[in-house]
Amino acid sequence: MKHPHLRSLLKYNGKWKDLKTTIYTNGYFLNQYTKDDLEGVKIRISLYCETGKTKSIDTLPETDIPFDICFMVSRTTSVEELLETANYVERNYNCKVFFISSLRELDNLDQEFFDDTDLTMPVMDYKMLVHKFLEDYEGNMEIHISKRGVFESTVNLTGNKCRFANYSIGGKIIQCPYDIVNLKFQPDYEFDKRFCQHNNTCLMSKIKLKRKKGLLI
Repeated sequence: MKHPHLRSLLKYNGKWKDLKTTIYTNGYFLNQYTKDDLEGVKIRISLYCETGKTKSIDTLPETDIPFDICFMVSRTTSVEELLETANYVERNYNCKVFFISSLRELDNLDQEFFDDTDLTMPVMDYKMLVHKFLEDYEGNMEIHISKRGVFESTVNLTGNKCRFANYSIGGKIIQCPYDIVNLKFQPDYEFDKRFCQHNNTCLMSKIKLKRKKGLLI
């Protein structure tokens, strides 16, 4: 979020192009902006841990700007750490969405986000972690969860249509956000018509749970 013309770019997107903008950030410089600067912009901050390391909650500055948290679960993440982080950002920040996902790295032979590494929590451990978190969480944020095999659907989604497209410099198109690092360009894109390349394995697939009458549903 240190681009020298960020404010102008956001204003141009909203006023002249009628585009919805999402900024993915570590949040380090968020206190250098105001609500007016980021009006209509979704801010998503990634965290890897509760405290003491890079991308932890104790590195976030004080701000009243609303944002979502995406907690990237690793092999060492505990339920207690997840709960304490969720409770902390809900108490101290204007945070309404807590997204639990699985940490992905490119430290594998094929350099694919979809492949597990030594940092990836095994899927059954991830399942237990998520379910225990949902049992113990008593806050009011929306909980978004990267499915990753944790929740099965009664609907066959093999024909799932991808709703993502990423334009890069030069007008090149990358369909899947996880293909950006490997520069897997596409010749064209028709919104909501192209079938997803990864179908049910897509890491962008998630469920959303909202608080209602004391229960997360």
